[in-house]
Amino acid sequence: PATYQVRLLDNLNIRKTPNGTITQLDGAKKGLIYTIVETQGNWGRLKSGAGWINVSDKYVERIQGSQS
Repeated sequence: PATYQVRLLDNLNIRKTPNGTITQLDGAKKGLIYTIVETQGNWGRLKSGAGWINVSDKYVERIQGSQS
């Protein structure tokens, strides 16, 4: 699967599931870099295992990508 890194353009909620309707678990902070290991629609699963964030261009800037 493809993995890539994103820099957050805003503070985001980390969610338990990729559909965005489940209660937020934690917050991802603006300016920090996160590694995405799986995507479903506009949702990306964090490498840390913390959950999912919205990875649409409105919220993140993709800064690195690799195929692994």
